[in-house]
Amino acid sequence: MNGQYIRKIIPERLVDLCEPLLIEAYDTHDYEYMKKVVLAFHDRLIKINDIVPLSSYFFQDEFTYDEKGVAKYFKAEGAMAILTALRDQLATLSPFNRATIEVIFKQLAESRQVKLGAIIHPCRLALSGRLETPPMYDVVEILGKNKVIQRLEAAIASL
Repeated sequence: MNGQYIRKIIPERLVDLCEPLLIEAYDTHDYEYMKKVVLAFHDRLIKINDIVPLSSYFFQDEFTYDEKGVAKYFKAEGAMAILTALRDQLATLSPFNRATIEVIFKQLAESRQVKLGAIIHPCRLALSGRLETPPMYDVVEILGKNKVIQRLEAAIASL
């Protein structure tokens, strides 16, 4: 029942409920950033307290990559080339927003003649260490260009 309630409450109320938990867990006081993160998880939360473990990669740069994800997405043929091309294209992207990010992903998939998942899944793993996140374009936008580039570079270096 709690998850159904969360999905029905207005976004601002959800942010108000999650804000103290995020401040305590991550010592952050950037309300606008927290708001973006919470809203990205609006449809995914079962309990309000879930926001802390689910969103950790938005607030902490240190995380480990899911082992199954590494085997499936980082060790896949062409993964390094895909992540490198994605890094290069996102680094020059302006404006850096959901709409332009989506175009980059789709163009890269088309130019490499691969399904969009071949771009999204290794990127998701590189940026979060996880196999599941909110929609990828939202994650990329919320993290911001600098952090995305840093994390893609770290993932490439790990391959």
